Amino acid sequence: KKSLFLRLIVPDTHGHLMDADAAQAFFADVESIAGNIREIVMLGDHLDCSAFFLAPHHTPTYTEECNGSFEDDVNAANLFLDRLQKLCPNASITMLMGNHEDRLSKFACEATRRHGSDARFLSTLISPEAVMHLEQRGVRYIRRDQTYDGCAVPGTVRIAPDCWATHGTYHGRNAANTMMRQYG
Repeated sequence: KKSLFLRLIVPDTHGHLMDADAAQAFFADVESIAGNIREIVMLGDHLDCSAFFLAPHHTPTYTEECNGSFEDDVNAANLFLDRLQKLCPNASITMLMGNHEDRLSKFACEATRRHGSDARFLSTLISPEAVMHLEQRGVRYIRRDQTYDGCAVPGTVRIAPDCWATHGTYHGRNAANTMMRQYG
């Protein structure tokens, strides 16, 4: 009997802001098909990074963003990834950097007053790659500032011959149309 090849696409979970009931429902669904999942693509914002609002004018948009620490955020994201990897031990995992994880790079630049080597060093300590142990886990990490798989759009990765994954950079009323124009 030939098994199916399933690709699991995981949208934003936002670390410590993840809804527990939604996560339980997600994992119940994953458990029912886990044996056939061969590839997992995580679309970004698995760390919320609420603590890293850089612009002085940027205020949280809802009260939950004021709760929890970066440590809580990292712990929640790691527990989610641990559970996913335990359920799907044979699946390859690709994780895209979302705009929320990108806050960590911006924070490193601002905190070091844009001193290049210090910013790079601080970034290695607080980056998603470091705090989620992505290399040790065997997770391919797609950064928003690099190009992959022959695509000219940074942070975008080919997941099948005619299928690309990206976290995207647009929001609002015409986001889908804007993305379609950018990607053709």
